[in-house]
Amino acid sequence: MLEKPILALSRRFADPWQRAQAVRRAPEGFLLIGTIIFTFTYAMWNVLLNNFVVEEVGFSGREIGFLHTVREIPGFLAFSAVFVLLLMREQRFALLSLTLLVVPVALFGLLPELAPVMILTLLMSTGFHYFATSQL
Repeated sequence: MLEKPILALSRRFADPWQRAQAVRRAPEGFLLIGTIIFTFTYAMWNVLLNNFVVEEVGFSGREIGFLHTVREIPGFLAFSAVFVLLLMREQRFALLSLTLLVVPVALFGLLPELAPVMILTLLMSTGFHYFATSQL
């Protein structure tokens, strides 16, 4: 169902760069790219949590439990996305949510201490839950 509009858009342009731009700007292309980024980034965070936090930062079961508690706070506050959507379009909201998901995960390995890991997890989880809330 999603392949047909994207394929039709991609065949319209001969230049590969124009074709990629057309697919990216199409709503289906934005959804596809956003979903890939969303899935990849969350998988990377899971790998960082299971390896980096235990081995490098030295988290025990207590700290990991606290980390998961902090991670779920934005899940409880995901209803606040409705108020943010009153101020901006949903596509822009989804893009900002993806940014809020990707940037903390990218910075995760640079700050191997308890407080920065907790703050980055809170930011990452906010982006995760807000993107999951958006209905692209």
